Parts: sequence; C-alpha cells; structure tokens
Amino acid sequence: MRAESLIVRGLGLCSKRLETLVPDEIDPRSPFFVGRRQGPYLEISGKRLVIFCSNDYLGLSYHPGVRGAVLEALEAFGAGSGGAPSTSGFTRLHHELSEAIAEFKHRESALIFSSGYLANLGALFALGDRDTLFFCDRLNHPSLLDGVRLSKGDHKIYEHLDLDHLESLLRDLKGYKTRIIVTDSVFSIDGDVAPLPEIVELAKKYKALTFFDEAHATGTVGEKGGGIEDLFDVRGSVDLLSGTFSKALGSQGGFVAASSRTIAHLKGKCRHYQYSTSLSPLCCAAALESLRILSAQPELVTTMRSNFDFIRENLRRLGLSLPERPAPILPVLFGDAGKTRKAAKELYLRGIFIAPLTPPSVPEAGSRLRITTMATHTEADLKILVGAFDEALKELKD
Repeated sequence: MRAESLIVRGLGLCSKRLETLVPDEIDPRSPFFVGRRQGPYLEISGKRLVIFCSNDYLGLSYHPGVRGAVLEALEAFGAGSGGAPSTSGFTRLHHELSEAIAEFKHRESALIFSSGYLANLGALFALGDRDTLFFCDRLNHPSLLDGVRLSKGDHKIYEHLDLDHLESLLRDLKGYKTRIIVTDSVFSIDGDVAPLPEIVELAKKYKALTFFDEAHATGTVGEKGGGIEDLFDVRGSVDLLSGTFSKALGSQGGFVAASSRTIAHLKGKCRHYQYSTSLSPLCCAAALESLRILSAQPELVTTMRSNFDFIRENLRRLGLSLPERPAPILPVLFGDAGKTRKAAKELYLRGIFIAPLTPPSVPEAGSRLRITTMATHTEADLKILVGAFDEALKELKD
C-alpha cells in the first residue's frame, strides 16, 4: 500500500476514534471551553462560574505576587526560553528554581522539565535498562506507566495499594540488578495516599529504590504542604521525587529531585531533558515565587483544608458517602456516565463548574464528579456549591 494511502487510512481511523471519545456536547458553545479565568472563577459565554475541579489548590496562579514575578521575567527574558538546556535555554531562573525545589523537597539537587508528564517519562526512561525491573501501582498516573513501558527495563503491576501483592512480586523475582518501586504519592482521581513508610520498608527489605510522584502532594499534604514525606514525617526516605509546578504551585513545568549523583545521571542520559526546549522563564518565575509564598504563608494550606472539610461535611449531610482523605480531592461517584454528565450540567446551570469524569478517563462504573477546593474559595463560594449540589441531587431523583 502506498505511503499516501496509509496516511489517509490512518487519519480516517483517528477521526473515527475521536468521534467515540469526544462527547457531542463538547463544542465551542459548550461549558468545556473557558473564555476567561480569574482565580477560582471562570467565564463561559458570558456566564460566571465558580470552579470546583481545578488543581490550582492554593490559588497561586492568580496571586498578585506571582503575576508580578511573571511580568518581571517577561521584561528580562521574553516569553519563551528559545532553546534546550544545553544551548540557550537555561537561565538564572531555571537555576534558582532547581535549587529552590531541591531545598523544598530536602534533596541535594533537582532537574527541571517542561512538564510533569515529561519529568516522569524522561526520568524513568533514563533509569531503566535491561537489568532494571519496575514495580508500578495499577492506578499510577499514565506518565509513570508510560515511562516504565518506554524504558528498556521490565515492569510488574501490583494491585492498587496492595502491599501484600507488591511484596509477593518483590520476593519471587530474581535476576535484576536494579529494582524500582514507582507510585503516585497522592492518586489524582480518588485522592488516596500511598503508604510511604510501609513501601520504604519493603524497598529496604528487598534492596529496591523508590520513585514517588508528588504532583498532587506538593502544596497539599503535610503540615506546610511539603508533600508525602512531611505527611508521614520521614523526610529524605524516598530515593527520587518527581512532581509538577502546574498544580498547587500555580505554574507549569515538572521536576525530579534526588541526590546530586542521581541527577547528574539523569542529566546525562535523559533525552527528554537534553533535546526539549526548556520551560519558559515566565513559568520558572511563577513557580519560584509560588514556592516563596508557600514557605512564607503556610496558612494557605490551612485555609484550603478548612474549605475542603466544609465541603465534605456539608455534602455528607446531603446523604453522599464520601471518604476521608488528607488531600483536597473528593470523588462523588455516580456509577453511570449519563447520570454524571447530567449532574455536571445541573451544577453548571446553578453557577458551579465541575467537569465530569467519564469513560475513557475512568471505567463506566467509576464515572464521577471529582471535587477539588482552593484556598481562595470564599465562604459564599462554598455555600453556593453545597446549595447547588442539594438542588442537583433532587433533580437527579426526579
């Protein structure tokens, strides 16, 4: 078959596949296209909504200090970095940010990537060779699963948070020089937390390394938002910590923090770092200022948690069964995609924006609304959410 025919056929298959993935209601007039966003509020077709599905947990993306730092960086460096780290793309802001995140995570060094996805993909790709065996939680973020699958190492999947299963895999498999346990710290869909102390003990017992993704843990768990090691009060116990600046730190980009020796190894072997244009200096400036604000104002974490507790307790009073979680992620399961989309629409009509999670993001039975809160939500915002949920649930019963 000619190359042109293969391309046309491939595009046709992609188009048919996309038709099955994209719901009919997602078009330029739908509530999924944001025209404007300011802190916890967004505007769609002139309608002002309160966001309760953002990962901007501390509301730092719209913080005046962060916006001011971005404007200063714009004057000094322009919008883009203009090159890979090894050419012209590594600025003093990249250097300062790598040092700041390493200190925040109690590590010797850190490597900055243009996204959290790329950080996981690149680091795991660089760590895995033919003598490496990865152990992955079944519900790990796709960036972790993709990283181990694309590496030259082998991998085994253990059932979600099932440490007995993990130990059975660690115990029964021999012949690998390096073993690495890979897991999310906070799982993004349900907000449940990996049992760090027990995983670290298993790693010591079976001489394995540990790799934790702090994407949804940085800025949200631990006394001052330091992440999972702060939550369990075991700083420095994990071998490699990855994460992103795009969630609680209100910017974009990713990182891997570890020993200086490990970071030097990644820098030398990670093509995803070497041959990708560096993170924009504007994003570096935003993330750097967010780290400074978080260190100076840990009460942001307290406020976020207080808002989260208010939502959880009041939604429970409406009859919803909701789990206890240290992270500000609250899954409200409907178990049916149609019902979940209807609930999202009912909330939208009442001034609340929560994007529904339905297949293929989750199984049909796992269809849900994933509620998150921000430190910048006001008491009035929280009451609007609870009132809207009350009315929406009544509509679903009718």
